[in-house]
Amino acid sequence: MTMIKHLVKHEWLRLIKYNLLIASLVVSFIWVIASAFLTYEELMLFLPTIFLVEASAMTALLIGAEMYYEKKEHTISSMLISPMSTVDYMVSKVIAHGLNTLLIFAIMIVGFIFTVDIRLNIFELFLGTVFVASFYVGLGLLLSYFSKDFTSLLVNYMIMMILFLIPSILILAGILPESLINYTKYIPSEISLRLMSLSLGEVDWSQAFIDMGITLGATLVMYRFILIPRFKSFASEHLGV
Repeated sequence: MTMIKHLVKHEWLRLIKYNLLIASLVVSFIWVIASAFLTYEELMLFLPTIFLVEASAMTALLIGAEMYYEKKEHTISSMLISPMSTVDYMVSKVIAHGLNTLLIFAIMIVGFIFTVDIRLNIFELFLGTVFVASFYVGLGLLLSYFSKDFTSLLVNYMIMMILFLIPSILILAGILPESLINYTKYIPSEISLRLMSLSLGEVDWSQAFIDMGITLGATLVMYRFILIPRFKSFASEHLGV
């Protein structure tokens, strides 16, 4: 636990050093300013998507940017001879970026109270953020493993999101057979959107528990069988870069 606390502290120091925390705060203030020009109904319509973008896209891209700087400064390769374990490293990433996402949401919520007097279910928002951010931290790490630089990471992320959105696009276009439509609600983007909508209105807890179970299962599989086993080979690939 002491090692994880130490790593989380330095994760935050790196977020500050690389100006990634500043970028997150600027984005949160932009959303607050934008909300002043929206009605309550308009904000409630867009809010789940805003939460989803912050917890998923921003989280994955911040991880990618951080990994790029760590590679550039040889931080990753030096970790191979440090007393920390790969699990400690992964857990510290999840905690640090989960807290970063929650900080963004806290700023946004306080700002929304002054602009549109909005009220949200804080516990449900926290719950959804924990599951979604943990999953997308893993995706950010995974994309870093297969991306040579930050530009290729952006391209790979865009390709991944397009693949996630293809079923929804096919539904809107009326191309997807009706027999398959029910299965599309379990693609990552749809599950994440529902989890980030838990703070708004009534919660269907039976569906929420299913979504959380699927997200948790996918997250554990990704870390256990891909991210953790491949970390040392990924770190050693960049020795001397």
